[in-house]
Amino acid sequence: MKNSQKGLIVPLLIIVALLIIGGAYVVYENISIEPLSIVKTKVQQSNEIQPVNTQTPKINTQKDSINIIKATTNTVAQSLPPLNFNKPLTTSEDNQAFLDDLNKRPAMELISAWKQQITKTNYAQLDFLEIALSMKIKANPDSTEAKAIYSFANDFLKNGTPNDSGTRIRLVKWLGQGGGVPVVGILLNLFDQTSDKELQREILSQLINISSISYGSNAEAISRIFETRWHDAVIPKDMSSGSVLFTFGPAIAKLGTSGGVKVLLDDVLRGGQTRSYFKSNADLKSQIALMALDQVRSDSSIALLAQGMKGSSDDMRLFASGETLTNISSPASTKVLVDWAVQADDTDAILVENWLSRLRDTDSRKVVRYLFIDPVTFHSDQVKQAVARAIKSY
Repeated sequence: MKNSQKGLIVPLLIIVALLIIGGAYVVYENISIEPLSIVKTKVQQSNEIQPVNTQTPKINTQKDSINIIKATTNTVAQSLPPLNFNKPLTTSEDNQAFLDDLNKRPAMELISAWKQQITKTNYAQLDFLEIALSMKIKANPDSTEAKAIYSFANDFLKNGTPNDSGTRIRLVKWLGQGGGVPVVGILLNLFDQTSDKELQREILSQLINISSISYGSNAEAISRIFETRWHDAVIPKDMSSGSVLFTFGPAIAKLGTSGGVKVLLDDVLRGGQTRSYFKSNADLKSQIALMALDQVRSDSSIALLAQGMKGSSDDMRLFASGETLTNISSPASTKVLVDWAVQADDTDAILVENWLSRLRDTDSRKVVRYLFIDPVTFHSDQVKQAVARAIKSY
């Protein structure tokens, strides 16, 4: 009897052991699966912008990336309830909660929702949906989710609702809010292909917006695209002609790269080497270039502009460089102006007072005040008085 019991116990123990090992393996497999947030992070990595040609960039659809996003969408769909576009958004808390919910969703789900909601009247919810889509792009323009959005946008603009200008304008707006080199390519391609003037105006407006929110290598790449468009643009006959130069000039200036500012400065000097000649002979492209330099705010071109602070007050390069440094209005740009003012002649006093009195920020004004706190010797007493008057205007 005892032997028979032992014979039963041994197989049972072996079975139990196998079950324990198998269960542990299943638990291990479940634990080792990465959380969705990590998967999404890995999908979105590749934050480095590749060098781009100055031609309008082309967007390539990457099927593998879209398949990854679709798989992620399916996983999210299992854990989140469907989006509710019928719930009224009556408070700021409601708005934030709805936006937070949207931000948890993968791009493909948001795209699907946008295509459904664009024909309905839930405009408040649609606005937040478009914000969430633009944030996907802005967070990482090179992510697989962003690429899925670009693929959808290209296909929609090419094949979807060609006669519905309002829908296309909405799409252009939220793409522009996302920004990035690929979006610039999409918008410029659409601009070249459409004859819809209202849509073209919206595209140009969003290109200006993109230039305002782009920094670093992203700004460099976009600036090169705009510089090419600037070079190729036809010189308008008059200021009311609606030339694209009125977009690409300010856009280049807002990006503020050294190369972009040089392009604008070169066109200013093409209009005349002296202020008197420029006033009488400069064409509209040169005039637009000079006006565009008012939009420069980045410090990136200060070294270039400092090289232009030579010559007389009638010198066009000096005038354009000084105007741009004044508009940058940072301590670094102000230091260049102050160093020039200390050595300036009597004839420069008017420019000195004009430029230094227009400085906007407190730190730049401190740089000017230090000329009297830690006294320096001015080359011109008239310039010294001009500096004093500028300080008095603060």
